[in-house]
Amino acid sequence: MWKSLKTLGLMTGLIAIQSPAFAGSITDIMSTPPLLMKAERAFDKGYHARVVDLLSGGTSSFKPAAQSRAASLLCQSHVQLSNAPKAIDACTTSIGFAPTHWADFNARGGAYYSLGHYGKAAEDFAKAAELAPYEQQVKVNLRVAERAARTQFASK
Repeated sequence: MWKSLKTLGLMTGLIAIQSPAFAGSITDIMSTPPLLMKAERAFDKGYHARVVDLLSGGTSSFKPAAQSRAASLLCQSHVQLSNAPKAIDACTTSIGFAPTHWADFNARGGAYYSLGHYGKAAEDFAKAAELAPYEQQVKVNLRVAERAARTQFASK
């Protein structure tokens, strides 16, 4: 099931780190915790298991902006590792920090979809489409999830 999601394009890939939502001032960059910097480098190289290892120990000592970035990294990494339940938890945390970050709604929607929760997936994809109306893949994800939700509802 997870592989078919990647084929459908429901996973977001590396979008989270490049999002304008995480563009910070030079002082934000200078105050980035070394652990977060390591995790960002690992993410950029595609070492998602390393990101999880680095950040799962806790980020509560980070400033809110760094906690937000760490939560988004965990969200995207769990999606890439096909761990839907942990992805949903991490994405929910990230959305709590940055409720306008569409990529995490898109990632959480993909995780819900992989678990067969098509209605919840459609809700997240709809929010992602609202926040990023220019992202065509989000619109495709929304249509696929809405169709699956209608089919699921009709079969009950």
